[in-house]
Amino acid sequence: MKEKTQKRPLDGMDIFCAALLTVMVVLVIFPFYTSLVTAFTTSASYMQHPVQLLPRSFTLENFSFVFERMNIVSGYANTIFIVAVGTLLTMFISLTYAYALSMRDVPGKKFFFLLLLMTMYFGGGLIPTYMLIRDLGMINSPFAIIFLCGVSPFNIIIMKNGIDQLPESLFEAARVSGANEWQVFLLVAVPLIKPIVVTFSLFAAVGYWNEWYWSMIVLTKPAVKTLQIMLRTIVVTVETLEMDSAASDYTEVFSQGLKMAAVVITMLPIMIIYPFLQKHFAQGILVGAVKM
Repeated sequence: MKEKTQKRPLDGMDIFCAALLTVMVVLVIFPFYTSLVTAFTTSASYMQHPVQLLPRSFTLENFSFVFERMNIVSGYANTIFIVAVGTLLTMFISLTYAYALSMRDVPGKKFFFLLLLMTMYFGGGLIPTYMLIRDLGMINSPFAIIFLCGVSPFNIIIMKNGIDQLPESLFEAARVSGANEWQVFLLVAVPLIKPIVVTFSLFAAVGYWNEWYWSMIVLTKPAVKTLQIMLRTIVVTVETLEMDSAASDYTEVFSQGLKMAAVVITMLPIMIIYPFLQKHFAQGILVGAVKM
């Protein structure tokens, strides 16, 4: 029979922390919940009751307007392509770079590590970077965004620290067994730092999903614009329709509902994916951050 562990009684600090976390959760969830409710609310109902716990007059017109007239499906497709390819590229660069820096017999390891650190303090600048993208012929190409965000020094350093904590004997045993360096990397190193890989894969995906600054600069054609740029376009378009009382499109929907519908459409995929990978977050960060 297993002995039952005796639970520690709650003290004042436990109650304070629980209350504080509850308040923080409400502060985080409430704006998104009100946005969701507003997105399903009609203009007349919103004017009478700006704050509603449930839609008093349910409608799908706001979402219909966004999907049918704002070309948001194209933005979704472009963003998903950038997220998928960009995340794979980022993780490949980060893992291989981190693995190389963790090996003892790599020539010039300190030089390449210092070179990596320099990129955290010094950047190429807006104009030189734009000119480089232009000269490479990547204006209006999704690969411009993928390459610009493909290297993360912070991710590489954390992954390197995680690999450094693995016993060297594991790598030596694999090499003695006849494994080449790629097999050691893929079959030994990567599986043992799975929490780090999952955590930073999600961080990279979220970074690509939310990226808008360079997308706004280098992606100017409507056919290649990302979801975040589409969201900005929707907000600007809705404000224009709101100021133009004669606009026929504005008679069926209202500005706040369109904005909230666009926000919900943009945020929902990431919010759905996040909880399924949450268990890896704390472990992934701790594994790579213990040794610096």
